[in-house]
Amino acid sequence: MSQEEAWERSIDMLRKVGIPAPEIRVGEFPHQLSGGMRQRVVIAMALALKPAIVIADEPTTALDVTIQAQILELMKSLQAEMGMAIILITHDLGVIAETCDDVVVMYAGRVAERGTVNDIFENPLHLYTRGLLDSIPRMEGTPKERLQTIPGMVPGLADLPVGARFAPRSPHPGAAAYMASKEYQTVRPELVEVEPGHWVEDCEVVRT
Repeated sequence: MSQEEAWERSIDMLRKVGIPAPEIRVGEFPHQLSGGMRQRVVIAMALALKPAIVIADEPTTALDVTIQAQILELMKSLQAEMGMAIILITHDLGVIAETCDDVVVMYAGRVAERGTVNDIFENPLHLYTRGLLDSIPRMEGTPKERLQTIPGMVPGLADLPVGARFAPRSPHPGAAAYMASKEYQTVRPELVEVEPGHWVEDCEVVRT
């Protein structure tokens, strides 16, 4: 397309993602836009070529709760309008619960559990998934109660085992024996389908 057509297309995309006065905003610098507007501009850039899949890596980081909700609602409406899929990468379990259909829980670069959003939140089977969910503050909890944490540390990239990577942090009584075994050094646990569409790492010490 010509430069004039590209300019008009840019204005149209800014309008599509809810930027007010896009004819003016299109000529502004990033520092002249709010955080929410900058996020919308990035979304417009990603959608300009009408992709079939959009990978959104922490799209709501550093945004306040109100703007975060607006961005998520925008992404959902654009997804429905444009018929695309969105892969959302985030550590925010609330965003996952509100936005996603299917969830993949990863630990140390490997899939620990996979299923529908209902599977993951209502019937978590991997101990890492349970640890994440248990760490969420509860409205019905005791005031000033200490939040639950997962003991231990994520392994370094130079120390990743072949076996179940969550084993050193697992509360399972057999974890120490498993880590001392040859299996831990040589066998990567498979993902097994425990019920239709719900998969979990097949290792006794990291799953319930």
